[in-house]
Amino acid sequence: MSTEADLVKEKLLQFELQGSIPQDQKALLASTISSLLNEAARERDALKVLQIQQMAFRLEKIKATISSLVDQAKTKSARIFIVHGRDKKMKNAVIRAIKRAGLEPITLEAMPNRGKFIGEKLEDYSKGVDYAVILLSPDDKGYLKEDGSKKARPRARQNVILELGFFWGRIGREHVVALYPVEGIKFEPPSDYEGVAHIPYDETKNWKLSLLNELGADVNKLLKRN
Repeated sequence: MSTEADLVKEKLLQFELQGSIPQDQKALLASTISSLLNEAARERDALKVLQIQQMAFRLEKIKATISSLVDQAKTKSARIFIVHGRDKKMKNAVIRAIKRAGLEPITLEAMPNRGKFIGEKLEDYSKGVDYAVILLSPDDKGYLKEDGSKKARPRARQNVILELGFFWGRIGREHVVALYPVEGIKFEPPSDYEGVAHIPYDETKNWKLSLLNELGADVNKLLKRN
């Protein structure tokens, strides 16, 4: 067969192994295969026609497989792990917003223990999550030793900060979103967490739209149900 046909076979094998194919390559391969098939038909080379038809079949199979994977991804609800402190009102509001947008919220206390301690549960149930939402509710107070207690400021609990770092390392900071309070307190945010999306949590409810945008959710679902 021609060098052009050999190149097509190499490309098909490459995309079969990758499980994906760029749009421009898809169109180029389809055009090249069509040209080769017309050439073989003009030459009345039955064997060459059969070989090129097999290439066309392989290309269609790759396209069908990719289309199926895309459909599966569309129907699968994104899994959102929620890390929270002691503010139940804040936690429940975030869970409701996530559910209404068609996403799947996960909280550690809602999952079965199965003989595991907290660290093991965190490691197990964080597998395969798409995003982590960290609720920095002001449940503790802290201050520098040299400043004294008079300068104590509200801040999130230590376990919440630990899990913020855990998810930053596990799924990447671009998949971690932090909500922090802004009304009526001088909240002390965690240090050195630039790069994590952080959203002010207040009574205006604007945080819902901001959060769902960060999670890649369809905000129209939330707007229709409110």
